[in-house]
Amino acid sequence: MSEQHLRVGAGYTLLLDGPASIRVLKGSASILGCRLRRNRSYLMRPYRRYPVTADEELECEVRLGDDGGLKIVEGDTVGKDWMKLASSLERGCRVLVMGGFDTGKTSLSTLLANRLSTLSGCAILCLDPGQSYLSPPTTVGGAFLREPVHDLSQLEASAVVPVCSTSAPEAAEMLIRAAGRLVQWVEKMSAPSLVVDVDGWVEGQAAEEAKSRLVELFRPTDVAFLGDALPAVGETAKRLGSRIHILQRPRAILERSQNMRREIRAMAYRRFLRNASLKTIPITWIRLETSSSDPETLLRRVSEALTTTKAGSGLLSYISGGDEYLYRIGLITGYEPGKNLIRIYTAMNQSVRNVFLGRMLVTQDGEEIGYI
Repeated sequence: MSEQHLRVGAGYTLLLDGPASIRVLKGSASILGCRLRRNRSYLMRPYRRYPVTADEELECEVRLGDDGGLKIVEGDTVGKDWMKLASSLERGCRVLVMGGFDTGKTSLSTLLANRLSTLSGCAILCLDPGQSYLSPPTTVGGAFLREPVHDLSQLEASAVVPVCSTSAPEAAEMLIRAAGRLVQWVEKMSAPSLVVDVDGWVEGQAAEEAKSRLVELFRPTDVAFLGDALPAVGETAKRLGSRIHILQRPRAILERSQNMRREIRAMAYRRFLRNASLKTIPITWIRLETSSSDPETLLRRVSEALTTTKAGSGLLSYISGGDEYLYRIGLITGYEPGKNLIRIYTAMNQSVRNVFLGRMLVTQDGEEIGYI
């Protein structure tokens, strides 16, 4: 890890690519509406770019990990149209953020959620099952924001709902149902405001229909499109009286390859399986569910598949202690039909009541083996 002492002029932006950290020594800086406190270290995730805006002459200490990077550019890389939208939001609004892959959806969602967090708080939902920062891959999640943060992954999810796939097109129906569950959670929380970060599937009629259904479901006050608006989605939003905002992509976006996205998911699996242990549970003690076949039939297929896959592999599944809105992940690593037992590798400490069987085999190191 390399360490650098930097000075950044007022009105300039330091673009930090993770893995990295920054500590403000003198001056003032912010990341997407979150003011950085002096002498506090802020971590930057791998494969993500953070715009550190120098509000005044800035002196800082930066540490770069492997593959980390930095660049100082003139001006603010956060567009004026983004700032205008953020400043216009009021308590009680519901904002849907839409756009294709690598268009800045998460950065915009962070900026808007940070703004609304100062107005009595804000719920944030991430509906991208392939690149979620709130919940494990193959799930969607929600959290509550009470003060600005530089990275939404710092939040602890209060709602996690499985969709059983990292692909929005493949999980379209389950994604809509999961979004409906999250709407119920938001209403139960009585969240003053809401920001919804939608997945990047926007190409084709099926994508437009799926996004239109989300607009119908959330009934947003505002819909923000990064890039071109989706015609069918725009028509639905207009019919419901939503304000439509067409925003520019940021001029310094970090585009991620499929390999990068796969590694991000692997890191996420490891994060949510940290400190996991193996539990042996009688099936009669729990409620087993699946999205398709009979649970015991699926478990037999999994047992057969595990005999020929990598050691430490298991069926990615979703575990609940009774909270209908909060699932943890675990790996089903064994099934003994004669004894009616299953073995689950999970970090969940409380009693297991519900197990929703997924469709993907994953190793304990986070490598995706494939669907079953």
